[in-house]
Amino acid sequence: MMKRMLMFAFAVFAWLGAQAQESLTENPRGVYKLTRFIGKTGEIAVPYDQYKVCTDSITLVCAVEDTNRLQIAHPDKLPHNYTGKRHRNPMSRESLIYDSNDKQFTLEWWSEYSNHIYFPYKGWCTEYYQSGLYSENAKPFFDAIMKPVEVDESNEFIGTWNIIGHMDDVKGVRNIKKVLAEMQQRNFSNEYASFIFTPTYVIKVWSVSASILEKVSYKGKNRIVLSNGNVVKVFKLSKDCIAYPIPHIDGLDYVILQRDNSKQPIIGKIASFFLSGGYIVNER
Repeated sequence: MMKRMLMFAFAVFAWLGAQAQESLTENPRGVYKLTRFIGKTGEIAVPYDQYKVCTDSITLVCAVEDTNRLQIAHPDKLPHNYTGKRHRNPMSRESLIYDSNDKQFTLEWWSEYSNHIYFPYKGWCTEYYQSGLYSENAKPFFDAIMKPVEVDESNEFIGTWNIIGHMDDVKGVRNIKKVLAEMQQRNFSNEYASFIFTPTYVIKVWSVSASILEKVSYKGKNRIVLSNGNVVKVFKLSKDCIAYPIPHIDGLDYVILQRDNSKQPIIGKIASFFLSGGYIVNER
């Protein structure tokens, strides 16, 4: 009896061990924050606020800079899939993904950077990622770009607005409907360029290299109060189009925004942009 119980216990532990091992051989999918880094001088404090968005078709690298700027790149070219800790060919320089599941993964990649402050020349770097972690500066960005912003009937600004064009002036423009129709036909927008209004922030997605975050509050039906105290007066051009003024040296330039009712998150549009071979356009 004791022998059978021991055998049963051994089988259970073996099964649990197999399950634990299996759970670390999954393809990483979701958003992961870089938490540890081993470079040419050994392990160092993570030098930047970096994240990876891992999907079945693409891996995006997101970095928050200067507290309010998000850059998105696609340097890996391929999705991150589990490889194991060793190459079949010891001379291979392809990246390795292991210890991976929906909570974490480890990435090893070969560096050819010369004279880099962190990366070795012709050597391996190891990066450790963990999901569910965001810096205070990064969280508003990911809250806005990873899923559609819920529309608030009490505040018609809340939501995602696509950039469809620019105008020098919106006052006294004749036949504004015709002007808007021409903008839509020209397809000025790069499909993901947009303004995302949340109850406390506006995220201006000018390009993949420049998404700018600014804290805001709303005053009445057509005014937005910026973090520096300046008040922006927004002009409503039609049911689904508004003009947002941007100051420049000669006065104001109006960004023409059209409400996005597609329910597609901005990150999905950016992924499609990269997959179609696109690169940085329409940067301000």
